[in-house]
Amino acid sequence: MNIGKRSILFGMLLIFLTGCINIPLGDGELKVTRDGLTVTDEEGEEYNVDIGNDEGQFSISSDEGEISLGASVDIPADFPSDIPLADDAVVVSAVDMEELVAVTYGSEIDINTIDAMYKNYIESSAFENPYYENKSTDGYLLTNHGAERPDGTLIIGVQGNTETTEDSSALVIIQLHKHVEE
Repeated sequence: MNIGKRSILFGMLLIFLTGCINIPLGDGELKVTRDGLTVTDEEGEEYNVDIGNDEGQFSISSDEGEISLGASVDIPADFPSDIPLADDAVVVSAVDMEELVAVTYGSEIDINTIDAMYKNYIESSAFENPYYENKSTDGYLLTNHGAERPDGTLIIGVQGNTETTEDSSALVIIQLHKHVEE
């Protein structure tokens, strides 16, 4: 084992055994614990990075909101319930902030079926300025759906392989840029 690998291993073991380490960062501070990381900026605001949960998730949170990534992430509480998700949706990222709520998920359902679901959703809703943009190429679907809702601007991206294979799946990104009163 070379010196670099031993040093990294020793550092990780030291952090694990002590359970906590503080590293000064200019006017801020980085605190490493068994539960994750806490970064404090020069203004005293804390940002927490949770890397220690059992579901394989990773999350960053602050007073401004939370971003979660992982194999199966919870849908944010502020995510509008009228926006459909595929029946087999596996949410891999979620953002819950004052000005934005977003979900990214994968699905094994046929990509054209999912795309049609969002096209129908936008067309059947009484939203303003609906649009549909198709940038597909041979074998790959890439579309954007959008509209102005009463609570914000909705953007839905759908992408994936149009040729059915064992590994084909759809990736859907839904963003609601909320209207925030100042």
